[in-house]
Amino acid sequence: QLSHARLRAIELELGRAADALDDLSAVQRNAARTGSVDVAELVATSVEAWRAVAVAQGAVISFDAASRPLWVAGDRLRLAQAVGNLLANAIEHGGGAVEVRLLRAAGKVEVEVRDGGPGLPAPIDRLVRRGTRRGRPERGHGLRVAGAVAAAHGGRLAALPSCQGARIVLELPTT
Repeated sequence: QLSHARLRAIELELGRAADALDDLSAVQRNAARTGSVDVAELVATSVEAWRAVAVAQGAVISFDAASRPLWVAGDRLRLAQAVGNLLANAIEHGGGAVEVRLLRAAGKVEVEVRDGGPGLPAPIDRLVRRGTRRGRPERGHGLRVAGAVAAAHGGRLAALPSCQGARIVLELPTT
């Protein structure tokens, strides 16, 4: 039997998957669907939704949950799409351990996703700008979408230094 939290997580991921079918230009158009979003709750729900996928791929997700709400103005499904893309990348390329943390810094919320894999194959700004090759999207499409979502919400996607693996941060302005 599915718990209420698990059903909410599945509902959020289904919505995220539906939005993933839209092209990147839709990110800009849909940025107007804004409301107050508790990023702490959104990330907790996304982590719960991705746990089964992580386990199936031999990975474990740890989450340092915020003790209080962290509010941003934004489109809940698009933000879930960005967080889901970061989790999916970390699970696929991360080498087993995926750590998710939330931080509040001067006027912004940071969603940090860290993995123990080989790290990024190129600087993040190059991965975010990649286009298509012979009509097919190059690898890094998920990061490109996450970067577009961050920009549409007045934030940014960044890579931080790491001794091992990738350390990606989605920065969003607080309300």
